[in-house]
Amino acid sequence: MSKPADLTRLRIDEFLDQLRARTPTPGGGSAVALAGAVAAALGHMVIAYSTKPDSDEATVRVMEETGRRLARAEELLRAMITHDAAAYATLHEVSKRRKESPNEGSYQEAVLAAAAVPFEVAAIASQVLMSLDEQRERINPHLCSDLAVAAILAEAVAAAAAHLLETNARELEDRPRRERMIASMRAIGLRCRSTRDQIESFVSTTLHRGAATAKVEMKPPTLANGH
Repeated sequence: MSKPADLTRLRIDEFLDQLRARTPTPGGGSAVALAGAVAAALGHMVIAYSTKPDSDEATVRVMEETGRRLARAEELLRAMITHDAAAYATLHEVSKRRKESPNEGSYQEAVLAAAAVPFEVAAIASQVLMSLDEQRERINPHLCSDLAVAAILAEAVAAAAAHLLETNARELEDRPRRERMIASMRAIGLRCRSTRDQIESFVSTTLHRGAATAKVEMKPPTLANGH
C-alpha cells in the first residue's frame, strides 16, 4: 500500500476539494485534526499578543512556555491530518481483504490504529484548552473573542473525535480495551466541556466589564442646576 500524500501540503481550496469528493480519505478524522490545529494556532496567537512590554520576567517565562506547548500541539495535530487518512486507508483496504478472507489477521490491528488517532487528537485538544485556561487572567482583553473561538473549537474537536473513536472502537473484539478507550474519551470530553465553559464565562465577564466601562466613559457630563 502506497503512503498517502501529506495533506498539510495542500492549499485550503485543494484540501476542501478532496474532502468533499466521494473518496474514503480525507474524511472526518482529518477534518477534526485540522480544526484542532486551527484552535492551537489561534490560541498561540492570543498568547503571543498577551505579553506586554512591561510584563515581569516570571510572566514572560510562563507565557513563552505556554506558547511553546501550543506550538507543539499544533505541530502534532497537523501531523494527525495525514495520519488519520493513512490509518483509515489501511483499515479500508484490510476490510476489503477481510471479505475475501474472513480470517484476515491484521483487521484488529487496523481497527485499533484507526481508533487511536481520534483519541490522541482529543487528548491534544484537551491540552490546548488547559493551556489557554491556565493563562486566561493574563490574556490581552482585546483578544478575548479569539480566546473564546480557540476554546470552542478545541472542545468541539474533542466532542467530534469521541464519535469517531466510538465508531471505530465498536469493531474491537477486545471488550475491556474497547470499554477503557471509550470511558477515557468520555472523561476527556467532560474535562474539555468544563474548561470551555470556564473560558467562555471569563470572556463573557471580561467583555461585559469592558462594555460597562466604555458606557461610563461615553456618558455626557451632567449639566449644573439651572442650565
